[in-house]
Amino acid sequence: MACFVVVPTRRISQRPSCQWVLQRRRNRQLFNYVVRKPSTCASLELIKICGITCKEDASMVCKAIEERKHRVPYDSIRFLLGVIFCPQSKRNVDEKVARQIVETVEYFGNAQVVGVFVHQDASNIIHICQQTGISIAQLHGDVPRQSLSMLPHWIESIPVLSVYSDGSLDSDLEQIQLGSWILFDSPGGGTGKTFAWSNFKPPPQLRWILAGGIRIDNIQSALNKLRPPGVDVSSGVCQSDGIRKSAQLVSTFLDLCSTTVV
Repeated sequence: MACFVVVPTRRISQRPSCQWVLQRRRNRQLFNYVVRKPSTCASLELIKICGITCKEDASMVCKAIEERKHRVPYDSIRFLLGVIFCPQSKRNVDEKVARQIVETVEYFGNAQVVGVFVHQDASNIIHICQQTGISIAQLHGDVPRQSLSMLPHWIESIPVLSVYSDGSLDSDLEQIQLGSWILFDSPGGGTGKTFAWSNFKPPPQLRWILAGGIRIDNIQSALNKLRPPGVDVSSGVCQSDGIRKSAQLVSTFLDLCSTTVV
């Protein structure tokens, strides 16, 4: 009598591999990954460099972070590098390049990679995260935000809300399902445009990230006016092509952030 072994099909939320799980556990220990209560402190907790398009730029940013990790207060800041999955973006990357960036960042061990998803549903987000080793998803648009509840627990979610030029939100904050962080950006994202910081009323009980037109000439003003727990820069540290990152601008940006951290 023949015997058959039934192999269960792989669930869409299954973690990619044991090696990936172990790496993520190390990241949890390194960055105190457990979600904490919202901080009422004015100190900067998170710095994100977004729009990384190649492993060379990832290595450059990680080296700049490493050079400053021994300085106070950099030892208490969480660093994120963003990779964009959006064909319409000039900084779009495919899964192969994203995996190379993840491996580079893991080698240095001083940052994490965020996948930036625009108008993609839960199944696509999960698939890309599994293929690349990414465990943080930044969610732009209604579809990704609505997918937040369908993402597995191993994916940390950062929903994004747009802020109009006058400083008002385009969505009701109370109607948005929130993640451990929430990011505020100008409409469209990656536009390099700021909004009226003087009119913007940041949520006092949320851990949030300020994005939208952040540059070396306005970062200190942004930090002093709004006291955001996190900041996100992309085009503001790019070379003239608007794609590759400038080592000088990245270093200057990090140094300017450090002078304002409480």
